[in-house]
Amino acid sequence: MEKRMRISISISIGALLVVCLAVMAQVIAQPSPFLISGWVNTSGGEPCNNPMVSISNLNTDAEWQAETNATSNYYQLVLESNNASAGNILRFNASCYNQSKTVEHEVTQSDIDNGGIFGFNITLEAPQGIVWQGDVTLINGTTFNITAHNSGNEYAVNRTTALGALDAAAHAGGFNYTVSDEWGCLFVDSIADIPNEGWNGWMYWVNYPDEPMPMVGAAEYVVEDGDVVTWYWSSSMNMTPGDSPKVLIINVTVASREFDTGRGTYPSISGTHYGTIIPNRNIRVNRIYTYPCAGTGGHIEHVEIWNETTGECAVAEWNGYHVADYHNLTFNTTLTLEKDVIYKYIIETGSYPQIIHAPYKQLNEGNITCTSFEDANGKEYNDWIPAFRLWYASL
Repeated sequence: MEKRMRISISISIGALLVVCLAVMAQVIAQPSPFLISGWVNTSGGEPCNNPMVSISNLNTDAEWQAETNATSNYYQLVLESNNASAGNILRFNASCYNQSKTVEHEVTQSDIDNGGIFGFNITLEAPQGIVWQGDVTLINGTTFNITAHNSGNEYAVNRTTALGALDAAAHAGGFNYTVSDEWGCLFVDSIADIPNEGWNGWMYWVNYPDEPMPMVGAAEYVVEDGDVVTWYWSSSMNMTPGDSPKVLIINVTVASREFDTGRGTYPSISGTHYGTIIPNRNIRVNRIYTYPCAGTGGHIEHVEIWNETTGECAVAEWNGYHVADYHNLTFNTTLTLEKDVIYKYIIETGSYPQIIHAPYKQLNEGNITCTSFEDANGKEYNDWIPAFRLWYASL
């Protein structure tokens, strides 16, 4: 009897222990709260009330929306401890008004032990303002004049510079800029009516981010064909175009200013020339000069130069001998002859222009080919090239 009672009591105690252990296991396994909180400010440091803050766990693809309030810039998100583990990456997407910011945080074991991530403040970024963006063509061997507003001194600046690119962009985009020579060199102190403020102001970078920031003034930095010149507002020497609030992006084409066949010879006769031009560099032109035979009025009466693929076409007409400079004609548009592109021409001549007696000629700027020439008597040739010079002049 006594033995049976001891067995029964032992079984009861064992069962009770099993139940207790099960309850304790449930209590131990129950997740605890995990709090994420902080404050959201604008790029200027002002509180941004009622921000939108979403938080996602990049390791689990889970996403949550934080609680905010219309009268405060505070946000919080209460999770369970099993929603985040040490090593997980949390991505915060915050926005308010027209500003936003995305940041990431790797959860640490300390975060887990402390029960959350506290004081995770977010400073938003203002959207980048593009003052102007576009293409400019700069002519090699030309200059432009600029006056320093503080001294009144005028300077001739190489057109194919970072400052030349800004000047060309200002003309194309219809905005202004100013320069100062206060520190012994030209520096830009306002663009599009946005002036420098103390040490904050305009800087430039060529081919950002692939090349380092230039260490010379914009009037000294010579650009090359295909460069991208970015002017940007900077509030520190560490700021780059990528994080600047205001930028100008200028795509640069550098062109030569002439395509010259060189002089020709006699015999000569007027007629109609057909042929092709292939430049080996970009060349911007708006005028054409005819080389005349000595003692004659050799000239071009009509010329067309065009590209069949793009449809670009420049035309010039002769206005008679009464024009003082009748050897030079002005095209109806400025044409940029692009490198390695084929351009066709029709040139109708009068009197006795100089002739290059060859079907083809290699030049410093490319090559020219005679397709055919029909003279005033109806006779045809394939080795008569008119001697002329395509060039650019500021009109």
